[in-house]
Amino acid sequence: ARDQMAIARSLGEALGLPQFPYRWRAVAASLAQADGDLPAARDLLIEAQQVYVGDFSPEVRPLPAVLARVQLALGDVEAAAVWAAERAGADDETPSYLREFELLTLAEVRLVQARRDGDRSASRRVETLLDLLLAAAQEGGRGGAVLDAMVLHALASQARGDPAGALVRLQSALSLAEPEHQVRAFARHGVPMGELLDHVIAQRGSWSFAREVRAACRGRDAPSGVVDSSAATGSVAAARDGGLVVPLSARELDVLRLLAGIGSCRIASR
Repeated sequence: ARDQMAIARSLGEALGLPQFPYRWRAVAASLAQADGDLPAARDLLIEAQQVYVGDFSPEVRPLPAVLARVQLALGDVEAAAVWAAERAGADDETPSYLREFELLTLAEVRLVQARRDGDRSASRRVETLLDLLLAAAQEGGRGGAVLDAMVLHALASQARGDPAGALVRLQSALSLAEPEHQVRAFARHGVPMGELLDHVIAQRGSWSFAREVRAACRGRDAPSGVVDSSAATGSVAAARDGGLVVPLSARELDVLRLLAGIGSCRIASR
């Protein structure tokens, strides 16, 4: 993805559509966030807003909502709360595809606030919103939104003091995410998610995907559920240097050796 981004940028902003400057920065912010470089992601999103040019396409992932998620990950709850305050009354909207990402983000901001304040009634209100979002996403067949809603619902149940309900919801979310190894949907929530995963692993220690997700969360652990960007960046760097969060199996190593042998044979035949 990074190579493709570099090629796109090398062609020049002047040769692209008017939306290219902001879209390029938005995607670059996603890459930075995936690498654990949250300050860079925040700065790129701020730049993207400054050069934003809309078109006829609906903005289903509004930049302010994306930025609010990064601010939460950085521990800047107040900045994210300012955005949420501007969305007052959004809870009463009927969930739809066009508003889905924004409403999921709103639920996440309010959940972090409720957890910080120890407000269980606020966590319950977040669960009510998530119930509506989950039903709409399931009806529309939008798997990514379904997974996000399920993960947030597990965290909301945890914050409300319902650990049993939280574990049931989390295990359902893990089962949904396992076929495509959607790890970041969980890992980006840091410490609170790690605590829930510890309980899942205690119950089902042989679940390799749950262990994989827990290992990814360790790179994101920080006090109060704040993502530790330096730790995350370090885990990414370690992976690039040859370390793996989940070691390859013996069979996977055999396949790699066979591929290497095939490549050598082709070179020799030339």
